[in-house]
Amino acid sequence: MLALYAETIREKNIDLITCDTEPEQSQAMVLADENQAEIAIRNLVQNALKFSPIGGKLTLSVEPQDGAVSLLIVDNGPGFDWQSGYTDTTRASTNSTGLGLTVVEDLMRRNGGTLHIERCTDQSGTVARLTWPTPERHKTGLPGMAESWQNKSLSGVPRSVSFPD
Repeated sequence: MLALYAETIREKNIDLITCDTEPEQSQAMVLADENQAEIAIRNLVQNALKFSPIGGKLTLSVEPQDGAVSLLIVDNGPGFDWQSGYTDTTRASTNSTGLGLTVVEDLMRRNGGTLHIERCTDQSGTVARLTWPTPERHKTGLPGMAESWQNKSLSGVPRSVSFPD
């Protein structure tokens, strides 16, 4: 999926970092509609690239939790805290309406997951956290589950990415 953004990453000289603290995290399984999960991830990666400065940094990491797995997308752009309604002039000048985030939030809710976006603690950059239930959590009766959902590996978040020049 990241290959879709190779040109933007190259043009903006973005330092793309993908990491797991534990090797088994790259094989973390979530229960989600694959297409909806991809739309959510693509929207947040695209936003992160859009607002990252030239020479900026974009980090993707997987974080297992009890009964859930999170994908964190962290940029070092101007920062944004969606829950508090914060917007700044940098984001406003890009004609961004936030509609994509509303769609992502709806897709996550439909998949029994959550979207949380906040400004980094140093007030520069944004942390977007997509959290999905694990298959084990579904077995315990997660409400609102659709029969079409499937186990989806987050192994698509590679440890390293390189793009040809």
